[in-house]
Amino acid sequence: MKSHYFFICLILLVSFNSFGQWEWQLPVPQGNNLNDLVFIKSDTSNIGFAVGDIGATIRSSNGGSSWELLDSITANRLNGLDVVNIDLGYAVGDNGTILKLVDSSWVADSSGTHYHLSAVSIASATKIIIVGYQGVVLISDGNGSWKQQYSGVNNTLYNVTYITSQIAIAVGDTGTIIRTTDNGQTWNKIATDKTDAFNDVFFINPDTGYIVGNNHLLLKTEDGGLTWEHKPYVPSEDNLYSISFINDTVGYICGANGTILTTYNGGTNWAVRSKNTSLSFNTVYPLYHAQDTAGIYNEAVICGDNGILLKKYKNIDWIWENVSNSSQNDLHKITFLNDNHGWAIGGYGYYWDKTPLIFKSSDGYHWEKYEVDTIQQFLTDICLVNSETGYMTGTNGRIYRANSSLSNWIPLKTQINIDLFSIRFAEIDTALAVGADGIILRPISGDTIWESVLTPFEEDLYKLYYKSIEQGAWAVGNHGIILRIKNNGNQITKVPTGVNVPLYDIKFPSDSVGFIVGFNGTILKLKMVGGEINKVIPIPSGFQNTLNEVYFPTPEIGYICGDRGLILKSTDGGNTWYSQYSGTNNNLRGVYFNSNSQGWIVGSGPSILFTENGGGPVIIPSLISENQTSINSFNIYPNPASHSTRIEYSLNEKGPVQISAFDLSGRQIKVFKKDVQGKGLHTEKLNIAGLTKGIYLLIIQTGNEHKAEKLVVFD
Repeated sequence: MKSHYFFICLILLVSFNSFGQWEWQLPVPQGNNLNDLVFIKSDTSNIGFAVGDIGATIRSSNGGSSWELLDSITANRLNGLDVVNIDLGYAVGDNGTILKLVDSSWVADSSGTHYHLSAVSIASATKIIIVGYQGVVLISDGNGSWKQQYSGVNNTLYNVTYITSQIAIAVGDTGTIIRTTDNGQTWNKIATDKTDAFNDVFFINPDTGYIVGNNHLLLKTEDGGLTWEHKPYVPSEDNLYSISFINDTVGYICGANGTILTTYNGGTNWAVRSKNTSLSFNTVYPLYHAQDTAGIYNEAVICGDNGILLKKYKNIDWIWENVSNSSQNDLHKITFLNDNHGWAIGGYGYYWDKTPLIFKSSDGYHWEKYEVDTIQQFLTDICLVNSETGYMTGTNGRIYRANSSLSNWIPLKTQINIDLFSIRFAEIDTALAVGADGIILRPISGDTIWESVLTPFEEDLYKLYYKSIEQGAWAVGNHGIILRIKNNGNQITKVPTGVNVPLYDIKFPSDSVGFIVGFNGTILKLKMVGGEINKVIPIPSGFQNTLNEVYFPTPEIGYICGDRGLILKSTDGGNTWYSQYSGTNNNLRGVYFNSNSQGWIVGSGPSILFTENGGGPVIIPSLISENQTSINSFNIYPNPASHSTRIEYSLNEKGPVQISAFDLSGRQIKVFKKDVQGKGLHTEKLNIAGLTKGIYLLIIQTGNEHKAEKLVVFD
């Protein structure tokens, strides 16, 4: 799927989930998109598995009421799985990834392809079919090898299911249906007049089956999939991703924008049971009860985006419990009053939803949602003055104050309806707040009324830094603006930066240096003389992600969090920044550390990540060059592999190339190639016979640009 991009430094991953670098505290057990789930069909088992993005693998032993995060051996997106028992199951994903279930643990299997794989279906231990990109079909008799079969189609296949021990149906893009009667050896295309993507196929019995697809498409067959009838009335306008039945009459559909549909008459009519969310629900799976021929239990589980997991309990048709605490919500800021008492704030959806989100922790490990009736706006910033008093800013000009042990939050008078983004206190009665359209507010009459400060600036201001009245304040915002604010707003000047991009945060780890981060990977170092900016120095981040907040627990150690799961760390006072493995692609908005090693990061999902060891190690490859030669692509196949594998990479221009393998302790184990390569596509066969069984990072570096993929070596 996605390569992990590294500039100057590369993070080493240890088993991806269990290595103790950045760990999930919210959602539970993790917040990456979940793409498929399955439960073992047994009256004596409540065991289920789900898989998703960034190699996410989770397990439930109580019918989906709670889940645990398993160690993943891939960072590739996992798209589908099927499980018969704890020793017979497969998960498939991008870049030809196949994982095999052995005693409830996932181990790597070699597919022999680098195509993205979408789904797998198991008829028995010796009859397994996998489908994927451009009509790829793999079959296996369980002996550890996979044979690619001709499917007769070039469209991507999204799902496959066995309907007997020999007959299977696969569906895919642009109305594709193919059928096999000889366990996947040969396939016949089934004609249909539909051109929408077919996302899932499910059979109640060998004759009766259903297909769901984009644009609320529902098809039904009653002749084993030879012909299909369109069922035009479905009470949804959204794409449908999954369909499943408990028996001949009780079934479920889920899809985009929180779509949940239920039928109690075999699909003739469907009732809407949608959740109020914009998240996609990707798979629905009913729990198996052999004695439940009438569908009395009708329990089911749904998985979807942001790691959401919903459980519907028996005889309660309209309630789906969110057991993961996932949503489409964002957390924008996190802060702690002391080592244990933390606050994370944000909002539902986007700014225009105008709904707050607050989580509190009393131990730094567990978070509970905190409801405040008086707060009715998206929250953007929080400032805890002391154990009794705190302030929050929000949309529509809202400032909220808490007293009485940080409870009893009340709105203060600002006399504006412009969104506010940041608030800081120099002293208990001296503060500033900033927001959209260059607004700057300060309190009068104590803090119950806030007045606007007249300024000639109209750029949105996103963050304040205000340490003391004597040192004054700083604000940063749109179009590269930095404002110097003195005398609590009576004196405001603009500082030239040389950039014209949005700036989202400013911090001063010492009196002599400051840092600003912003759009397109912008890092600015501020050299200070006499409390004023003497020089603005751009620092390369190596990334084009938006950088949202910077935090220095000490003058030497700093952290930056950004969009698409980016975490950067500096150990030399911010002169160089190294990426860390976050384990997510969620946008990360806020960062806080209470020591050199213990810290939290919040973001979309809503996500709360935690580390007790400074986020883990980084490594710096030895090959450094001033040439900036771009690596356009980098793929490994087969992967996992033994004895040998191939890599394919493309260079945008001629330059020095080094290809190396690193183990999980950070040691460079082997250099496969060190040479100057020309522009274009290159393929190399790598001899890995000397590598012991395990997980490695295969790194290609040209100039100061790096790309890495995890390589799994097996016997």
